[in-house]
Amino acid sequence: MASTSSGSNKPTPPRSKQQSENSSRNKSVPSSDTRAKSGAFPGRAVAAAFACQITLLCLAGWQNDYMLNTDGVAYLRIASYYAHGQTHLMISGYWGPLISWLMAPLLALGVPPLATGRVVMGLSAVIFWFGCISVFRSFRIPSWGVIAGAWLAAFVSIWWSVENIAPDLLLAGLICLAVAQMVSPAWLENWRTAAFAGALWSAAYFAKAVAFPLALITSLVFAAIWSVDNNKNRRRVLSSLAITILVFLFMATPWISVLSMKYHKLTFSTTAAIAHAVVGPPDVDRYHPFGRTFHRPEPGRLTSWEDPSVMKYNYWSPFANKEYATHQLKLIARNFQTIVRLLWGFDRIGIGLLALLGCLAVPSPWREKLAQERWRWAIVPVVCLSGIYLPVYIQKVDGRYFYAAYPFLWVAVVGATDQLTARISRDWLRKALVALVLVSFAVGPAIRAVAAVEGIQDAASIFAQVFANKLKATGIQGPIAGSAMINGGRTGLYVAFLLNQPWYGDEPNPTATSFKKSGAKLILLRRQSKVLAELAGDSAFRDLDERLFSSTQEASGYPLKVYEVSTPGNGR
Repeated sequence: MASTSSGSNKPTPPRSKQQSENSSRNKSVPSSDTRAKSGAFPGRAVAAAFACQITLLCLAGWQNDYMLNTDGVAYLRIASYYAHGQTHLMISGYWGPLISWLMAPLLALGVPPLATGRVVMGLSAVIFWFGCISVFRSFRIPSWGVIAGAWLAAFVSIWWSVENIAPDLLLAGLICLAVAQMVSPAWLENWRTAAFAGALWSAAYFAKAVAFPLALITSLVFAAIWSVDNNKNRRRVLSSLAITILVFLFMATPWISVLSMKYHKLTFSTTAAIAHAVVGPPDVDRYHPFGRTFHRPEPGRLTSWEDPSVMKYNYWSPFANKEYATHQLKLIARNFQTIVRLLWGFDRIGIGLLALLGCLAVPSPWREKLAQERWRWAIVPVVCLSGIYLPVYIQKVDGRYFYAAYPFLWVAVVGATDQLTARISRDWLRKALVALVLVSFAVGPAIRAVAAVEGIQDAASIFAQVFANKLKATGIQGPIAGSAMINGGRTGLYVAFLLNQPWYGDEPNPTATSFKKSGAKLILLRRQSKVLAELAGDSAFRDLDERLFSSTQEASGYPLKVYEVSTPGNGR
């Protein structure tokens, strides 16, 4: 995950009788259900964690009401089209619609966009927490694991809820809820549970398209695992699998149909193709064109990032030639290392990843042990999720792609710790091992939760607010060009969003001529930009420092500079 420094305040600008009966009645239920050490579900302790989460979410949302990110701009803009019935703009194959659907009613009621983002991200954190609790219950981990996991999920979700406006936290919660249904014996016993799992997978797909292949792959693997202990009941396993998959596809079909009609070919998403395109061989520039070219977004849109699907990407295939195939293999190897680092980073010393690997060390008789020790199943969703990202775009700051892995890492840790402590005779050593696990997982979330409540000092979001307010106060409006990239993102795009003005993109090495041809009225740049000297010598550009700041000294304290173009061109 991207590291962000924190500041003080936000800126001004044992086995039960019922379980025994269930086991004897249905041989398909793994014996791990009959050795639940946790006893009764620790409802009060878990409820306390939830109450704490709600309180901290409100505080963090209030303190970070200015936070913006590039993807958040797209989701909020698409939500505004739903809110105002602009049907020709609301469909995008690149962005999942669910988070925008959740935002739209609030926008329609007049809630400000950034406040809407904070509310929906808070809701996403709550759904993620319930997803984690469902996973802990379905995997039958001991009471201490459920209680600790509830608190860990609560604290870790605070930072994640304010770091970005994005569907990853919502997606993680829905994935957890879906997996929890499939791991529960009720998935085999009750067709409604199987159907509910399919509905949850479809909701996850609406949140983010990566859930489409993930739903199919994960469902198949879990069905295979259930079959290991159900040689006489494989028909039941296949029936449940069919129900889950059919419900998932049935509910996903309307959106797939909409996308297919828009792009004139069978389409469930355009994300994967673009994510693969931008990591192609370096023989040509393959980055997102919206940030590498000056261009006009589609009429009515603020930025082409709202639907980059129609932009000119340099798509490629690893089967085209030997060099491309080699590049793909190197990319997979590099992504594997990145994913390992991301999973390792979910706790201080990497216990989670080590425990996950321990899931593979199934002792003999392996069929019986696999059925008894359900915690070992936790490796399935993590491996499936990781495998989907291997061939495409992923960086060391993309920890949000793996939020869904967090509760499964904890399940693996609790299961492995339970196995180890059962073999240790000394009580102090058992307690020390549990304490080590808790500290390793708890330190990071606790620190980040405090930082979130204090307010994340995201420079791009902060200065975007400052410059948007200054431009509003002076009455200066118009299309904007230039990224003005600083820590936190594209300030130029953020200012355009806050002013409700179109953003005309950027170039890696812009010139005064290219800025004029862009058609933008306002140019946002960093004060260290090389093109500043060229703009200062061109009479078509007016330095707005005098209008935005009271003195040259005050202006120099800001990392950004704004120029007004007196004769904007006709665009390209």
